[in-house]
Amino acid sequence: MSPIKTISLIAIIVILSAGIFYFVRHNQNNQPEQIACTMEAKICPDGSAVGRSGPNCEFAACPTASVEVPAVNDDENWITSTTGQGVTFQYPENFSTIYTHPPYYDTESWPPKITVSDNEFSCAETPAESSLPDRVARRIINGKTYCVSAMSEGAAGSVYSTYIYTVAINNRLISASFTLQAVQCYNYDDPQKSACVYERETFDLDAVADKIIESVKI
Repeated sequence: MSPIKTISLIAIIVILSAGIFYFVRHNQNNQPEQIACTMEAKICPDGSAVGRSGPNCEFAACPTASVEVPAVNDDENWITSTTGQGVTFQYPENFSTIYTHPPYYDTESWPPKITVSDNEFSCAETPAESSLPDRVARRIINGKTYCVSAMSEGAAGSVYSTYIYTVAINNRLISASFTLQAVQCYNYDDPQKSACVYERETFDLDAVADKIIESVKI
């Protein structure tokens, strides 16, 4: 092989080697830096735990969950009752909840008290700046205008709230009144505390009250 061909071959090899070296180094520089995440855990509302992962060491998403509201139907959880005036209605024997429920020792709080009258609908709402424990507000529930009264008081680590839901249906004024006991969530440690807060945020009491009143037959 002539000296010129030898020199040319060596030059080509050097150029190729330099190109390969540059390509490898460039790819290495563009690789995301591997980060060792701390061994922390976040307690989810359902009691499970998730850790940190990914390039930003973010907590993984908690499993989705829901607090079911029992539907008005003929299943064993719902009971049909008749008032002294011959008005029938349905109500859930218990809620799909753990931390909010009728007071177990107070049989007068549940089932709800249903009243039907020919009075006109009115709702004297509590001013927003009021500090009174008794709150009255108009509320649209399932397309109907309700007047909802709620009076709360605390005792022995729980809040006891007496509710009155009133709505006009077919020229009749129907009211449902009852008392619920809500345990103070911060009496617990996690995971119970997180589960309690989640239940409080997702439980739709308005939907339950509306279903009860919808079941009223005069």
